[in-house]
Amino acid sequence: MTDLGVFTSKPISTHELVDCVRAYALRIGQRFEKHPTESRVGTFPDLLYIADRTAPEHEIFTEEEAADLESSLGFAQKGYVSIHFKTAGAAVLAEGLAQEIRGGWQGVIDYSGAGGDRGVRPASWPIDLRRCYSGYLGVSHLSEARLEQLANAVKHTGGIDVLGRAIEIEFEGRDTSRAFQRMLVRIARLVDDADGEIRCQIEGDGDQLWFEFYQIRNGRLFRQRGDVVRQAEQEVTEPATIYVRLTDEHVEVYCPVDAEHVEGNRYRILPQPYDKTMETWEFEPGHVVECALEDRSVLVAVRRVP
Repeated sequence: MTDLGVFTSKPISTHELVDCVRAYALRIGQRFEKHPTESRVGTFPDLLYIADRTAPEHEIFTEEEAADLESSLGFAQKGYVSIHFKTAGAAVLAEGLAQEIRGGWQGVIDYSGAGGDRGVRPASWPIDLRRCYSGYLGVSHLSEARLEQLANAVKHTGGIDVLGRAIEIEFEGRDTSRAFQRMLVRIARLVDDADGEIRCQIEGDGDQLWFEFYQIRNGRLFRQRGDVVRQAEQEVTEPATIYVRLTDEHVEVYCPVDAEHVEGNRYRILPQPYDKTMETWEFEPGHVVECALEDRSVLVAVRRVP
């Protein structure tokens, strides 16, 4: 069993710790259980065991060790939280919880029980990816009994709501043990088919970024990966103002619109409020147009170009 600890500069009671752990589990979509002397978060094998005891006197120090500890931490220790785990997946969950406790009670994470030091990760510490799921699935074909079964299946999973005959999904976290993904597989088996798509944005260290797209068909969950491809770099400038003729007026009238310079005398009309029921532009947002300079300072769109 590996241990991750948190030295806190503020007192933390068992009640406060349990509330913090429960809220953390709910936010990341993990199972929470309260046992007589500890809380547990996650699913086997990626389980966290968080001891109820939080008082610093439970940690044995001589006076000299206590003085060295205070000097090392930069504060007098008021509390200590111990998080036990066994797997690399659980290690990432443990660190997420430790970071919340550190922020809430102004502390320092102790990696010494995992091969590191106070405030210093071990070189072998696992790195996990952050996932943001978002989607809306229509399940209008389901019976009331199956909808109730579905609602019961997801009620303990944060980020999934059954709303009428639809499933709304909004989850952000690391999903280290893939509990959220396993729930999506379970949903697929329950609903058979669903209209719509779930998009997952995945972020890692540095510039790691890609997407996954999920659909449900024939009781199965299908995933399609999408990579981010960077285009050529372009300078960002303030929009230019060009004038576009209104075609539904009895006299010649022009309106100013925002556009970006493409090259030469060509401009692309930018997306912007445009109500066709109120007025009709000769050229619309998205069109690339050639402009002529009138009165030495006014750019007027004269024709559309491919």
